[in-house]
Amino acid sequence: MTRLIQIVVAAVPVGSVYALAASGLVLTYRTSRVFNFAHGAVGMFSAFLFYQAWQVWRLPLPLAFCLVVLIFAPAMGVVLERLTFRSLRDAPTSVKVVVTVGLLIALQGVASAIWGATSLFLPPVFPQGSVPVLGDVRLGFDQLSMLGVSLLTMLILGAVIRFTRFGLSIRGSVDRPDLAELVGINTGTVSSMAWAMGFATAAVAGILLTPTLGLDSFTLTMFVIQAFAAALFGRLESFPLAFLGGMVIALCEQAATTFLPSSGVYLAIRPAVPFALIFGILAYAALVPGSRMGRWVRTGTGEPSAPRPSTTAGTTRRARLWGLGLAGVLAAVAPMLGSEWLSNAERGLAFAGVFASLVLLSGLSGQISLAHTAFVGTGAFVMAYLTTHAGVPWPAAIMAAGVAAVPVAWFVSIPAIRLHGLHVALITFGFGLVVSELFQSGVTGGTEGATAARPALASSDLTYFYVLLAVAVILLLIASNVQRSPTGRVLAAIRDSEPAARSIGVRLPLYRLAVFTLSGFMAAVAGASLASLQGLITFNDFHPLLSLVWLSVAVIGGLGSASGAVVAAVLWGIGATSVGALPQVGFGIGAMLLARYERGLVGFLADVRDHLRRVGPTMERAALAHEGLAWPRARVGLATASMSANGHETPASIGNGKEVGRRGAPRRA
Repeated sequence: MTRLIQIVVAAVPVGSVYALAASGLVLTYRTSRVFNFAHGAVGMFSAFLFYQAWQVWRLPLPLAFCLVVLIFAPAMGVVLERLTFRSLRDAPTSVKVVVTVGLLIALQGVASAIWGATSLFLPPVFPQGSVPVLGDVRLGFDQLSMLGVSLLTMLILGAVIRFTRFGLSIRGSVDRPDLAELVGINTGTVSSMAWAMGFATAAVAGILLTPTLGLDSFTLTMFVIQAFAAALFGRLESFPLAFLGGMVIALCEQAATTFLPSSGVYLAIRPAVPFALIFGILAYAALVPGSRMGRWVRTGTGEPSAPRPSTTAGTTRRARLWGLGLAGVLAAVAPMLGSEWLSNAERGLAFAGVFASLVLLSGLSGQISLAHTAFVGTGAFVMAYLTTHAGVPWPAAIMAAGVAAVPVAWFVSIPAIRLHGLHVALITFGFGLVVSELFQSGVTGGTEGATAARPALASSDLTYFYVLLAVAVILLLIASNVQRSPTGRVLAAIRDSEPAARSIGVRLPLYRLAVFTLSGFMAAVAGASLASLQGLITFNDFHPLLSLVWLSVAVIGGLGSASGAVVAAVLWGIGATSVGALPQVGFGIGAMLLARYERGLVGFLADVRDHLRRVGPTMERAALAHEGLAWPRARVGLATASMSANGHETPASIGNGKEVGRRGAPRRA
């Protein structure tokens, strides 16, 4: 009994903070239908600003807290709502996900650039000491303070939503924004205020969790996953259920810490609890569609999950020719590259297959995958085991590594293929985080990592460059051929309109399972080639945040075609090896700007070229017209100057009895 009370006492304060963050997610989603993946990054950035104001600028603690929570965080929410989130209400789900993911990456990169990637020390925010609860069980003052601040914030939030005119405006704007506008409610102002309140709750949660998690940009960014699970527990609608979900998650975490062994694979179970809950909740909703959760998942799925394709067969053929020509140029100039440029090129080639697999899964079929580190990491670690310990030849090992990811893809795709849009992104994100925790256990070598060998005939960097080039060309051709095939056209039709695809007899689950499997296989093959390139791989090479970064880079390159994957590989090869966190900031901002533009930089450059082609003839016609008008105007000017020189004040006479007025236009005499 004492052990159970200890678990509850330790879980309740942390669970209240999880519930507080989940309440902010629910609030912003209810008002804008945008699920903010950057909610944790907002809390992280606010916590760093609190550290800056309190420890660096030496402001009093209450003043620093109010400055961040009541001024900075709400202001950031209002600005981002007006610049970005307001236009996303009727946007496809994939655009909403990519924009918020881009914001997460940009904020995390800015925090790393300003405060560094190492953890900072923050003194205790609340008084130290404890009070007895029952027997030997004691409750710390810091825990009581966390619980009190969280409960007070949620009570104020709930009272505002339920009992004030502003809360009534929020509910009216969510249910029927068109009618709300007719009765005089400014839905834009309501949305801005809701985002301000949501960002303020994220700031409070980030500051309260800092003493427990530490002031680290990665760790604090990931705390939102607990809030994800709590918000899903409340179906992104109910504040009380979100509060209950936060408590359930904290209790499960504390129970896992207390009762499970602290060694081996068990070390990965406690951090994976909220991720497993996300996966479990959505998997249950997908497999039991008649349940309340299943009915909620089916609600609101009429919007398209991705923009319509914008490529044609002609552009695809030209892109293939350009791609093959680029491969030939790379093969010719590789011996002349320096070591740094050769390393960048090899890294870009290794990731070309990753971006090609994202083009198939997220671009062609419209299923947003945030679990690609699971596929890439599976291929890499299997490759390391087969080449180093099992003695399997390299060509057979890379194929076996790709096949090894197929069951992993099946496991996540079976529930995911029955979901849509946001729910696919959430279930794949939760799955990827669970697999990432398993990578950190002793199964993959833990912190020491694993080593992978290269082919016997390609042990040097230059010779292995050609191996990577061949693998990248094959994977890109697979993506291009699938896109042009009848299967690709069926997948595009499913993405555009699922009811229309069903009406002509298309078996949606079968096609989605096939594209998930192929995408996982391609990502694992790319991961296997990456493992041999690096030689030594660890779980840090497949951090779950990398799935978000890869998606952002793929969006910048262009999810609409395999040529976009080539551009993304070039950007990754150059940007990922640059000094500092600025490339990450660029990737995040680029994804936010190009989220609506399916063809990315490829399409942008093509549109600029077409625009210049249209502008050229127009300017030429304008120049010819100007030349035709120049001679009469010149004569008018000369005549006027001549009359002025002679001292006459009468207008100049031109030709057949007409005169020129003040503006040079002829008029009758």
